[in-house]
Amino acid sequence: MLPVETMHTICCQIQIDRLTTLTEERINDLVRNISNQTPNVSFESGGDHGRYINLFVVSDDAVAAWDAINTSLLADHTIGNEIRTSAIVTMTGRNGWDDYLLLHHFDPIQPLDTIQGTG
Repeated sequence: MLPVETMHTICCQIQIDRLTTLTEERINDLVRNISNQTPNVSFESGGDHGRYINLFVVSDDAVAAWDAINTSLLADHTIGNEIRTSAIVTMTGRNGWDDYLLLHHFDPIQPLDTIQGTG
């Protein structure tokens, strides 16, 4: 577990090729709306062995940031199932991206890390 009193960046990467009904345009609209409504949130898209969209959240409250991503994307009743099966969520650790935490992976056999204060 990681203490949450320092600034962290959480990255939610949605892999477009893993989507079944949602389109890249729809995902872009979703992350654009989130970034427009939330401070310290940005996104980028690109391609590296397939198309992806990264949503970045920078926060000194890692638990709240992770909860916000989980609520707005992964746990959403309409899109959550499809997002869960196409997303990887990581967070910077004590040494930035060198010791990142894996919070969610579309492959359910991947071992996940937890943030102190979450279940």
